[in-house]
Amino acid sequence: MRGGGTGVAVWRGRWNLDSVFWAAKRTHHAALKFCRPLLRELGLTPARFDVLFWVGGQEETATQSRLWRAFGLARATVCEMLAAIEKRGWLRRRVCGADRRTFDLELTALGRALLERVYTRWVGSGFVPVGVDATMSSFDVERDPYGERCRFEAYCGRLRYAFGETSSDIYEEDLDRIEGALTLPGHGSNGVPFVTQ
Repeated sequence: MRGGGTGVAVWRGRWNLDSVFWAAKRTHHAALKFCRPLLRELGLTPARFDVLFWVGGQEETATQSRLWRAFGLARATVCEMLAAIEKRGWLRRRVCGADRRTFDLELTALGRALLERVYTRWVGSGFVPVGVDATMSSFDVERDPYGERCRFEAYCGRLRYAFGETSSDIYEEDLDRIEGALTLPGHGSNGVPFVTQ
């Protein structure tokens, strides 16, 4: 692990585990538990949804090489996943004109319709954004959920970095917004807490 510091341990029988690490792990599993029923209903897995969401969210042409870098996955894993998605008719691959060693990725009409259904159920209904904002502001209307969101995303990014994630950030357009979120006393300009021995 990069950096150092002292964490609050959570006691689980004879094993100690850092409380933030444990909370992040439990939150990830809760999010997957929330997502799986709708994704299953649509024939999607969380991993396939992530790929479609990433491809659909790119402002410039998405490529297979950018995808495996963004997700930090092995090329073979990405090729296998894309083949399965393409077989279902949700995505189209074409040899990239600028670099013939990779493929351009494009959602099909079926893939866009699928993402639209997920978006409508999770976001368009207000269920996910309202739930997240309410949680981030601790149900206090005077608090700023946007600022809380930024700080939370920044902390998550720092944790991923600390634990050696090598992928590029999937949401690169948000980096500037997130970078300025951590202005806490005792933190460096990059938001990482100073470690004192």
